[in-house]
Amino acid sequence: MVVASGESFAATRWLDTRRPAVPELVELVRIDPAGGETKLEAGSLWERDRYEWNGATVTWALRPGSSAPWEAPTTLAYRLRWKVRGALTPVWGPRPEARPMPASPLGERLAARWRETRDAFGKAGRSPLRRWVLDLNVAAPSREGPIEALDYGLVGDDAWSFAGSFRMVALDRALPSDEGIDLSFLFDRRPGAGPPGVDLAGPAALVGLALVPAAAGVFLFARTLFAWRRRQPESGSPVPLPERPEAISPEVFASLFGESAPLAPVVDEVWERLRNEKVVVVDRQEPPNLVLQKDVSDLRPPEAAFVRSLFGERSALPLARAREVAAGLGDRLHEAVDQAFDGEVVLRVGEARRFEASRRDGAGDRAELFPTALVLFLVPLALGAASVPEKAAGIAGALALAAGLFFAARKGRDAGFGSLCALGPAVGSVLLAGFLVAWTYLHEGPPDHFPALLLSGTALLVVRAGFVGARPGKAREESPLRLWALAQREALHERLLRGGGEVEPGEAPWFRAAGLKVSLSEPGVADDDLETVLGSHSGEEEQGEPES
Repeated sequence: MVVASGESFAATRWLDTRRPAVPELVELVRIDPAGGETKLEAGSLWERDRYEWNGATVTWALRPGSSAPWEAPTTLAYRLRWKVRGALTPVWGPRPEARPMPASPLGERLAARWRETRDAFGKAGRSPLRRWVLDLNVAAPSREGPIEALDYGLVGDDAWSFAGSFRMVALDRALPSDEGIDLSFLFDRRPGAGPPGVDLAGPAALVGLALVPAAAGVFLFARTLFAWRRRQPESGSPVPLPERPEAISPEVFASLFGESAPLAPVVDEVWERLRNEKVVVVDRQEPPNLVLQKDVSDLRPPEAAFVRSLFGERSALPLARAREVAAGLGDRLHEAVDQAFDGEVVLRVGEARRFEASRRDGAGDRAELFPTALVLFLVPLALGAASVPEKAAGIAGALALAAGLFFAARKGRDAGFGSLCALGPAVGSVLLAGFLVAWTYLHEGPPDHFPALLLSGTALLVVRAGFVGARPGKAREESPLRLWALAQREALHERLLRGGGEVEPGEAPWFRAAGLKVSLSEPGVADDDLETVLGSHSGEEEQGEPES
């Protein structure tokens, strides 16, 4: 019913349906006081009994534009009939967008959504897959003028059967123009009948997007477990620990206290150690000889390679012959020392691989975590209608959660929990999926597919960051050789204190490798001893120096 004043010309009704329903106007009829009915036709509002329909709003003329104004308010009665397609939602799916009462707090709207969903599932009976929900708003808000009386009916397609009780609305007061009445009805799909005019793909897509983090968590958890199982055990029998630091090269000994791979010594350093330890001495008899005073098998690999290249199978060599051999070897002497040192590094329980892995681990983490930066773009797009502070809070929350999952998993891995460290991000993926499901169902309206896709992508990046932290560590566990080196450093420190800070030249390199400052009890060989004795040196020709 419409109460028309003297200035009234047209009335407007918004046929409010919740997404994704499509309304269709069937008829608009004026009911005369005597009981007769006049069906209005589409046309110009300047003519009597004409209406305009734009797909959602119907506007009709109360009187022709040329008519005289009413002298007093007049009550006019109209009947609107309309139907809607795509209005039914499966009971398991997110509900269509609600039209809450104006100024309703968010908590009340969420509570109402929860009650709607809970009641729908409670009334679904034993066949929730066959039960559907119709949400609509009768007497939609944003009207022109109040509604004094309301009488409505509901008729469904033959493919559907009404479930539950039909709710009648009795107005105890005039319904203001800014208020409406939300109603929900349950329908069952008849056996053998297809669901006409309904949307299955939309709700299924929204639920699927909400469950993406959990699905990703299951996949990444299985992949992480498989990666831990594929870790190859250390091959070969363990190498016995040295009895003294001098049994390994000082470069290897020094590397055991840091995180960098050892560098191979140059030939000059190997020769200097041989001479300071009196392994190779010069016999000044005539003719002078170069004498080897230790068995090659007792030497370190670089020194053994040097001696084997120079002496061959002999234990002494005339000095003149030694100079000829050294000159003939050339760069091959350098290559022999380098290869022997590399073999020593690998022999010592794979320390070279440990250092290389420790350098790659940090770089690999940064490369794999870089896609998480997409959160800076995904969250603002997903929260398009939110304020700038809300978008910033969403970005900060997503990045903080990703960092929390990463460091929690990494701490668990480093603490020795192995593949169990992946439980942290796995549980996080389930919680994220639960949050998205609740947000989809309990929001005042279901999210559009585009924002839901962006939120799922954000959750996927967050979950993946946690599993990056849970991946098997490439760095090897602390080796027995490293623990041995730490104990030897303490022993060397005690020896240095007892010796007054002085050591022999032959053992000084190992004290320096342990980070201890020493003074020599006697001078060692000169830096150019290799050139003085054998007539050669290990470095390249200096720039600008003429060749001899």
